[in-house]
Amino acid sequence: MPATVGVLAAIVAMQAVAAYRATDEFLPYAANVPLSDWRVVDEQLRTLRDGPAWHGIDRVTIDLLRVWDSQWAIDFVPTHRVALDGVVVGKLPSPRGGWRLEDRSRPPPHPPGTEYRIVNDRFWLARESHKGVAPGTLWEVGNCAGLYRFDGRRWSAVERTPQTGGWRLSVRAKPQPAGTRAPLLVRETSTTRGSGDALVLDYVRRRRVRLDLVTAFLEPHVHKIGRSFPLPDGAFRIDAVFDPLTGEARARVDGRSVLATRFRFIRPRYGATAIGLNRLFGLPLVSKFPGLIRLEPVVRSKCLAARAAGTVH
Repeated sequence: MPATVGVLAAIVAMQAVAAYRATDEFLPYAANVPLSDWRVVDEQLRTLRDGPAWHGIDRVTIDLLRVWDSQWAIDFVPTHRVALDGVVVGKLPSPRGGWRLEDRSRPPPHPPGTEYRIVNDRFWLARESHKGVAPGTLWEVGNCAGLYRFDGRRWSAVERTPQTGGWRLSVRAKPQPAGTRAPLLVRETSTTRGSGDALVLDYVRRRRVRLDLVTAFLEPHVHKIGRSFPLPDGAFRIDAVFDPLTGEARARVDGRSVLATRFRFIRPRYGATAIGLNRLFGLPLVSKFPGLIRLEPVVRSKCLAARAAGTVH
């Protein structure tokens, strides 16, 4: 089979091109790409490489939400400048320190100090930087979805909610055969169907379980294995950090630490997390958690207080 499965282009009004294109790299999830992802190449995409925004930039990471926007951006940006993030290939460059091409209408969260260059009405180039950011600076993500402080070297969380990876869960888990992996938290984005990150309850021998960190991009891989503990007969509490902005993954079960690590999330600036459900065919988990999970409320007191004091950015 050739690398390019098919290309169909038709010239329509205003020189827009209806693009229908697929490659071998999309075959694992092609059936899951909705029709809305077959994009029209409009004036904003066609003029992507024009203008002074590109001056002095010799490399850029394409970080667009839609599959076909990313595919066509490859054609309109000089090839020696392009790296790909997320769904197109398995190369996942860091979001820090380099320029990223993003959709201005749906920008991901960036901390204070980020530099922006406007490409056109739809796209900009963004580069995260610590230049001019004073230690102690506070960053509010979303509507107090999270509060982070700059320590002079990196951003660390002051307060998290589920939107930024702070979870308080009350769990009742039914016994399962050894080898069963049950989804607790599964994170995905609209363009990584079949790929994602998950915090799972892994059933091991003798009625013991552990919390593992599993990721799937093209093929599944267990990143980190937690400490095992006896499966409680009743409800138990899990306090988890599953934060793509800092790359932290930690968990405590009834106050005892059972997992602590850092890793690179797939599409860390985008995505949402499902509780107890696995909709990603690339993750080797059962589809539904065998038991009950209740999300406990998280109070945003520190962020709200900092906002009221006018100390957040």
